[in-house]
Amino acid sequence: MACAAPPAPRPPPPSVVELPAPSPRQRPATAAQLDAAGAVAPFVAPTASSEALRQVVVFFPFDSAALTRASVAALGPVADELRVTGGWPSVRVAGHCDERGSTAYNIALGQRRADAVKRVLRRLGVRSSQVSTVSCGSERPAAAGHDEDAWARNRRAEVSR
Repeated sequence: MACAAPPAPRPPPPSVVELPAPSPRQRPATAAQLDAAGAVAPFVAPTASSEALRQVVVFFPFDSAALTRASVAALGPVADELRVTGGWPSVRVAGHCDERGSTAYNIALGQRRADAVKRVLRRLGVRSSQVSTVSCGSERPAAAGHDEDAWARNRRAEVSR
């Protein structure tokens, strides 16, 4: 499946949340529980569709696969849709990087970012079989340019139906 370039999203907030993978006996956290733990308002990238959750974009700090609090909060509605009977059957998470780093390094980092999003969705109660991951490395930038603003917008993972 090819990676599609999204509309230009805003850069991520600075706070970062690391979530461990859920154990088989652990109950999934809800988006409300994550929000009560200090998550900030989520950013859902605007799309041409009237359905706001058709594509969700989450951002990462430089050289990291750690999700920001806003990113974790933005994944709550996606998890809700995937858990609901008659909701989405599955999603694809595409991990992206900025242009810095070698091609091999960026492919690996993009995969770690996609896997981090999948872990959060699992923590929120989504079945592993409902989430596929792919790394686009730095091959599909959301923003052209060679400055911090463009790099921040390119360090992302896109969750799409």
